[in-house]
Amino acid sequence: MEGIPDGVRGCHADLEQLGKKYCTRLGICPDCMKAPSVSMRGKGSEAQRFCFQCGKLQPLSLFEGNKR
Repeated sequence: MEGIPDGVRGCHADLEQLGKKYCTRLGICPDCMKAPSVSMRGKGSEAQRFCFQCGKLQPLSLFEGNKR
């Protein structure tokens, strides 16, 4: 049985193997959550960043500098 892949373009983390339910639910690994910007597979090429306040990926335009 194949695991659940990370939804971020270029990331090959197996979310099921990480054993973190929130990662599986959100479709993003902890390393990608901390990245300055990511691009999701199949959702255009807009750069996004994980917002720790609301728990979602948001467009970079909503962030000020390196704030998350």
